[in-house]
Amino acid sequence: MSENNLYAVDKDYCPDNDNIIMKGQCGGCEHYRGFDMYLGQPCVKCSFYTDIKNNEQTED
Repeated sequence: MSENNLYAVDKDYCPDNDNIIMKGQCGGCEHYRGFDMYLGQPCVKCSFYTDIKNNEQTED
């Protein structure tokens, strides 16, 4: 089972080089894993960094 990162919608909790995630922005993305509430904040579940790490391991 892969782990997903949670990103708060419409909040700037992302790394400095990422954009703020806007509501509906992730629809259709291959890394989008759903929506979840965390500590009262609506969050997007994203597998981008997990997928990248898995791809790097299979290339070795």
